[in-house]
Amino acid sequence: MVSIFDVPKPIRLWFSSDEVANELDKMNGWLGIAKENATLIADLLAGLELKDVTIDAFNERLKNRLIPLVGEEKTRLAIQDVDEKILKPIKNDLIGFGIFPVETSYRPAAGSEAPVAVPSGTAAETPAPAEARPESSLKPAFETEPEPFLLHK
Repeated sequence: MVSIFDVPKPIRLWFSSDEVANELDKMNGWLGIAKENATLIADLLAGLELKDVTIDAFNERLKNRLIPLVGEEKTRLAIQDVDEKILKPIKNDLIGFGIFPVETSYRPAAGSEAPVAVPSGTAAETPAPAEARPESSLKPAFETEPEPFLLHK
């Protein structure tokens, strides 16, 4: 685990941006997550940002916490949304910081009903129905927001 001050500025700005907060709020809405669980995804993302968990552990925890709340299909869609709408916009920064955002797909483990995240591009990959969730046109905050004005340094 690293200090928040050790996290590169573009990553800190992105994870704390209005765009990410709005995306998480939309996800909570279409997932039907109750208020008491509203910070579930954000808390897991904070652990990823601070290198408290690996990307694989992040996906596993997200899966394990969402399935009891929303079921397998919505969990699969949520994992894809987190990957596409929150991690991919800053993928290069995350790679540079040592967090590799594995593009995930979601499928049941062989011989069980328990789903697992698998690398994209494999034969096990299952495309998500586009109509199941709203589209997003997010841009990283650090590319769209100017630096704050400082009177003196």
